[in-house]
Amino acid sequence: MSNDVKRKIAIDLTKISSFKSIAESNDVSPNTIFRVFKEWNKSFKQDFSYLPPILSIDEFKPDEFGEIYNKIKTAISTAIKHLEKIKNTLNTNYNNGKIEGINNKIKVIKRVSYGYRSFDNFRLRVFLCFYHKKIYGLSPKT
Repeated sequence: MSNDVKRKIAIDLTKISSFKSIAESNDVSPNTIFRVFKEWNKSFKQDFSYLPPILSIDEFKPDEFGEIYNKIKTAISTAIKHLEKIKNTLNTNYNNGKIEGINNKIKVIKRVSYGYRSFDNFRLRVFLCFYHKKIYGLSPKT
């Protein structure tokens, strides 16, 4: 397989589409797509030496109605306890729009990629979709 075909497959992997559709558009088998996909695994190394400056929390899902009241009651008392910090937060231009967009994109990738055999494959696909510009100058516009 030529390097140009591998590069085209790598660019297609950065988009949210299934392996089967990528294989059809490049006239190769889904196994070939998977082999190219696995080659990218060495590009993503986890670095646990730091924490991001801003952490975001999402998805409040109570189990039963009785727990909703308790959780809301706890949330209100916590809000009152940290009211000064909340005011400071509202006075800055930080918002959770970016994290919501990231969560949405990951959920779409998860739906499109249903059936991955391991979490590492799913993780790699997420990294490819978000960090493709940092790897070898790869850009979906090329």
